[in-house]
Amino acid sequence: MLASDGARDDLFGYSVAVSGDTVAVGARFDNDNGRDSGSAYVFERDAGGVDNWGQVKKLLASDGAAQDAFGDSIAVSGDTVVVGARLNDDNGHFSGSAYIFERNKGGSNNWGEVTKLLASDGATNDFFGSTVAVSVDTAVVGAHSNDDNGSGSGSAHVFERDAGGVDNWGEVTKMLASDAAANDLFGGAVAVSVDTVVVISQWDDDNGSRSGSAYVFAFVSSRPLTSNVTSIPNPASVAETIVLSAKLDDTDAGGSTITSAEYEIRNSDGTLVASGTGDNTVCPSSEHLCPVFGVGQLEVGPNPFDAVMESVAIDVPVGIVATLGPGVYEACVRGTDADRNMGTFEQEGACTLIVIYDPNGSFVTGGGWITSPAGAYKGDETLSGKANFGFVSKYKKGTTVPTGNTQFQFDTVGLEFKSSEYEWLVVAGALAQHKGSGTINDTGDFGFLLTAKDSAISGGPATDTFRIKIWEVGGSVVYDNGTDQAIDGGNIKIHIKK
Repeated sequence: MLASDGARDDLFGYSVAVSGDTVAVGARFDNDNGRDSGSAYVFERDAGGVDNWGQVKKLLASDGAAQDAFGDSIAVSGDTVVVGARLNDDNGHFSGSAYIFERNKGGSNNWGEVTKLLASDGATNDFFGSTVAVSVDTAVVGAHSNDDNGSGSGSAHVFERDAGGVDNWGEVTKMLASDAAANDLFGGAVAVSVDTVVVISQWDDDNGSRSGSAYVFAFVSSRPLTSNVTSIPNPASVAETIVLSAKLDDTDAGGSTITSAEYEIRNSDGTLVASGTGDNTVCPSSEHLCPVFGVGQLEVGPNPFDAVMESVAIDVPVGIVATLGPGVYEACVRGTDADRNMGTFEQEGACTLIVIYDPNGSFVTGGGWITSPAGAYKGDETLSGKANFGFVSKYKKGTTVPTGNTQFQFDTVGLEFKSSEYEWLVVAGALAQHKGSGTINDTGDFGFLLTAKDSAISGGPATDTFRIKIWEVGGSVVYDNGTDQAIDGGNIKIHIKK
């Protein structure tokens, strides 16, 4: 990788970070905003060709100035890039700063500046921004020369997305070493993953002069927490309203009253396809009663948002459900409190899978064989060999549960699965999925999920594909060939209803 406009003494590569298909590179002494003002570059996989890592954006601070050293540190997580500028002077000479950039800010596939981060107590020579880290909605910025516990003792600052308002990254805590001392340089490196922060104190003397140490912090978020997310009905037809219910709790976080609830729905590849708010649909009627999570734990009934712990029921209108169409989606709920701290859709427990089907839509049939790969049969993952399949899945007129028959035989181990009932069928373009239960060798209680793709449908694969996952109900997985595997023979056909 090279900068498209690289020049002598730019120090391109002084900092670097990667997340998924995105690489960010700092060039701390680039001169675009004055001598040594600095810059950063974003590269993406397959930009400019398959397996090419092409430059998609050059990042500059909106208020960049000479000797800021923007790009001195850099971090990336998903669609967020954080760039440190430790020599920025906003809070005094070399007090330092950091900048947040996000994908699609200011246009599709643009990486735009969202906000500038400053320490709430920034001071001369703190070098805030000398190190940065980011994980989803949490950013950590090191200030290794902060003087709170003596000259050069150091500190680290934690910021959260939407803390204090939408698109704001508010400082939520400042971290100091419990045994801090002068010249420890606490904050000389930082890392964050979900709710865990690690801070390096590179000149700590516990094992001798400048031997160094690391501190691990369990970070308590100020965001409202989401749990108990359910979808009713699930599966749902394209002609039904879906109700998302959840528990929102700010008791151990910000401690403020919940003021609103929001939802988002993403499809199987993570694309946002729907979103909305629950401001006016909190437990709206006897038809959609508040969920109850414990006697005396929550207010139950058509009440406004007025407590630090709320149960909510959010309507996803039938018009949105119909627009989404058949598929398997992830629906997530978050809350916002009176201090404008906004929960995150990415937190554990905030999401649930929802299935949308069309009882009047297409159906699927298939029959043939695959070469079962090593690792598919969990009883002995060294085994492979020919496996046969056959299935039909369809909705009969006026029904909401599909009917049909699914069989799968892996003769190498004498495994013969037969379906006994279906739960749902989804057909979306070239993809068909159905879920149900059955037996292995005419005994037991096993669940299964079959995924098939028809190569004859527009947007389908080059060859028909087949995947089946079989698990013991309440137990472990028995078989899963793991991918949309091209079949070796036979045919999969999605029958389009005219």
